[in-house]
Amino acid sequence: MTIWDKIRNAFLLLDDEVEPIPTPEETFIAGIESKGFYYNTELSDITGDRWTRKWITEHGHDSILEVYCKETDTKWIQQMVSTDGEVFYEERVIMDKTG
Repeated sequence: MTIWDKIRNAFLLLDDEVEPIPTPEETFIAGIESKGFYYNTELSDITGDRWTRKWITEHGHDSILEVYCKETDTKWIQQMVSTDGEVFYEERVIMDKTG
């Protein structure tokens, strides 16, 4: 094996070990998933990409959904939705501002 073969093989091994850098959207979604959101296939089939989590009162009498809706490639909408489907809070979110 020549020195060139050794160098080429070293780079080929490195390529397999290096993980790809996540896109800003992948990072954003990983951030909201780490906070308990999940991809809601039922809502997403109707209205586009949505990640939700459910908030329930201490005694379980009331609940709301907190929803992230993809608006564009870099903008999302965060909503709070009551059990009867009323949106009572809405805010536009830029992907890198999720904290």
